[in-house]
Amino acid sequence: MPYYRFDYDPEEVVPPEYRSKKPPPPKTPEGYWYESEAKPFSPDDLWDYTRPPYDALREAGVTSFRGRYDGGHDEGFGYFVAAFCGKEPAPQSVLDAIGAQSLDILAGALATLLLGGYGTGEYSLYGRFVADFEANTLEDDPTATIPPMLLPNA
Repeated sequence: MPYYRFDYDPEEVVPPEYRSKKPPPPKTPEGYWYESEAKPFSPDDLWDYTRPPYDALREAGVTSFRGRYDGGHDEGFGYFVAAFCGKEPAPQSVLDAIGAQSLDILAGALATLLLGGYGTGEYSLYGRFVADFEANTLEDDPTATIPPMLLPNA
């Protein structure tokens, strides 16, 4: 999960016996931690109602899908960013036929597969990812930056 920030100090609320043994990653100047994530996925792992947009993208020759996600407190969202057929953007007519809402829901499903779930808790979370539909891999986008609306005092 790329960027996350707790609304509390974990050292103060998590008993020592439940704390991770590995040290936390370094914090950004804005108080966020950054950790990248990557893993394989299978189209069979997608939710039933996200399979039709995935299949339509694949039938149109889409090889990669880019999305973003944010979450924390009581909500988590996935958003479609772009789709590519090789190095070329996917035809807009294909994306229009699938629909923005279906593409966003697919982004949320892929983010869930990448992160194992996201969205609720006393923290803020933001990231972008790339889904390689040929290699069936999900990977955080290391070029993602924290959007200004999530910065402290924004």
